[in-house]
Amino acid sequence: MTGNLLLNERPQPNEHAPYFSRYIELVPARPLAQLFHEQLEEVREFCSGVSEERAAIVDSPYRWTFKQVLGHMLDTERVFGYRANRVAAGDQTWLPGFDENALVAGLDYRDVTLASLVEELLYLRFSNSYLFDRLNAEQLARIGVADGKPISARACAYVLVGHVEHHLRIRYLAVTTRDRDWAKVAQEAGEPCCSGTHRRGVGTGCLSWGALKSGPQR
Repeated sequence: MTGNLLLNERPQPNEHAPYFSRYIELVPARPLAQLFHEQLEEVREFCSGVSEERAAIVDSPYRWTFKQVLGHMLDTERVFGYRANRVAAGDQTWLPGFDENALVAGLDYRDVTLASLVEELLYLRFSNSYLFDRLNAEQLARIGVADGKPISARACAYVLVGHVEHHLRIRYLAVTTRDRDWAKVAQEAGEPCCSGTHRRGVGTGCLSWGALKSGPQR
């Protein structure tokens, strides 16, 4: 893959619902294709120091384990990749929203190994990378409707990167907040995590990421 330089043009406000700005604004000013892969390395590096036992613990008052957070990231990668594919094709069918908490609960990621979840995220991200790599300017700029709101194929790509960036930022804030003031961590990270990204979810599990271990600062 050479990387699609057309992706370096950031989406305009009319290409997405206002809520998604919180994710898009987190995307660094670097080639998006590069970020797609850099994020995977960061996730893989972080997960290499987390045991299966630790990844299965819920950090009160949040109700997702670390593995469930990864599962939530898989769900998001799948949904927004699918949305991008439909929108880029010019499909004007209204795409439904989804309940992030229902997906995490129903798919029960607690019983999947951490290594398997990381590998699955890697393959999903590679698949989405190939999709975005071949889209032309017209396809990237096409706008469809998801959960009753407009979204372009390009915006889907930026939301995917910003969503992972959001979780990595929570990790950093949590491990550097020595008093574990989770309310402060949530505020600085822009909680609620994904309630506006998907539907009705409160994203309370997302903050368990940062409590696992200290790691390199972002």
